[in-house]
Amino acid sequence: MREEDPQVDGSRFRALEETVSRLEARLHELEHTRKHTDDAEETPPTQGLNDTPIAQKCLCSASGQPSGRRLIVALDGTENKFGAQSSHVVEFYSRIMKSENQPSYYTSGIGTYAKKSGPIKRISAFVKNKWASVTAWNFKSNLLAGYQWLSENYQPGDQIFLLGYSRGAYQARVLAAMIAKVGLIRTGNKEQIPFAFEIYRDAKSSIEVHVLPQVSQFKKAFCRNVHIHFVGVWDTVSSVGLFSRKVYPGAQSADNICFVRHALALDERRVKFLPEYVTAPRSSFERGEFGAPRCKEVWFRGCHSDVGGGKQTNFTSDNGAVPSRWMAYEAMLAGLDMLPFKRNVGTQDLTGRPPSNSMTVFYKIFEYFPFLAWADPALSPLEPYPGPRFLRCATL
Repeated sequence: MREEDPQVDGSRFRALEETVSRLEARLHELEHTRKHTDDAEETPPTQGLNDTPIAQKCLCSASGQPSGRRLIVALDGTENKFGAQSSHVVEFYSRIMKSENQPSYYTSGIGTYAKKSGPIKRISAFVKNKWASVTAWNFKSNLLAGYQWLSENYQPGDQIFLLGYSRGAYQARVLAAMIAKVGLIRTGNKEQIPFAFEIYRDAKSSIEVHVLPQVSQFKKAFCRNVHIHFVGVWDTVSSVGLFSRKVYPGAQSADNICFVRHALALDERRVKFLPEYVTAPRSSFERGEFGAPRCKEVWFRGCHSDVGGGKQTNFTSDNGAVPSRWMAYEAMLAGLDMLPFKRNVGTQDLTGRPPSNSMTVFYKIFEYFPFLAWADPALSPLEPYPGPRFLRCATL
């Protein structure tokens, strides 16, 4: 890879610091305006960034009379859950201002489990969930739980925010694709959700919905046509193991999404963690009426867990990791009300700690197994690739 000019590199850091400083100043202004206390749950905000015109003109405006609510679904990464080493999904979720206007749902990632009583149950749960971590055999469980929560809470005009990390990021994108294909099940029809997923899976991504009578009829009978307002994901992973041949159509598309924000790990070397780009139409990368492109995919320094979190011990929800903070700012600009950060970000946060080495002995062995990855329209084998990541033209 070509060497960076130190002067250019330094100017980029200074520009980033200036941008962060302006955002921090804006957050402190909002904090004083809201007269926010430490117990935010008892004093929900009455106004915030959502009062600005940034989030008013988007695809969601066609869904009905605005209710002023934001519905948030957060899907954590493989083996990630709340704890001393929480991922950025947990950190982001903890910063959401909880109120009647912002109902939210969080689920831990694939391969997580509560400790069982008794040695046999503990061993059984450990083996079962380790197998799930490798193969993602229960991929749809968390996805459909989030879909059901949305179907039970959605009201016309609500804005939907989907968040995810690693395989949870792919679940969030599949959830958006499923809603685009079959819509959102109406309240009281949760028994139809497995059938909705089956119909979505059977639909060919290359064929428009109106050409598929079964999809169209099911959508008309049971579902609502809903757009996704914001999808924020950290380093999407779609590898599924050696045996699965499942396909999730439309998961790479941004056609039904107002804003897509994707943080990618520049220093990840494992072939099973190759970047799963968003295939957005040309117009998605162009600036809209509010000055921001619909789709942003941004590279951050570090490996998979550096960008998505989950490996560094963190006893506070204000660790200020740059990828986490970037996603929070992007979500706020899209209309989400969040708690302000209590410390500023400096160049030490960008350069202070070297990228982690994710290529452990375990993964070195598995590099030579041709794992499959979900792809659209067909599965692709992930062959060994020892080199660094590469940037596609659209990200430069």
